[in-house]
Amino acid sequence: MGLRELYQDYKAAKIRADQAAKEEEKLKKALKAAMLEAGEKEYRDQDGYLFERIVQTRKSMDEDGLLAELKEKGITAGIKTIEAVDEAGVMEAITAGDYSADELKKFYKAKEVVVLKMTAPKKGKAKK
Repeated sequence: MGLRELYQDYKAAKIRADQAAKEEEKLKKALKAAMLEAGEKEYRDQDGYLFERIVQTRKSMDEDGLLAELKEKGITAGIKTIEAVDEAGVMEAITAGDYSADELKKFYKAKEVVVLKMTAPKKGKAKK
């Protein structure tokens, strides 16, 4: 299979997959609503596939609110301090001459990552 053919096959597969994902989300939303209306929690079809409507309760913490309240009450045991590089502070140190850009270079890491991106043409401006 040649490169040009691979481009076209990939484009076609990507477009189909994107459209299928959108359709699947639409159908999933409709199916959940229909199952709720029908009072069904599960259904097994003739091929043995099991469809389950599962209600979950997911909890999360309002960390900003908790942090504010702990500070207000003077409780420091539940608050951790994390050391991190302050880029603006490093740049100030370089500008002030306390640290050099050459010294900073030894901490840079470069990693090559290969990404494939396909961008659809703007509507009405398809090119060959």
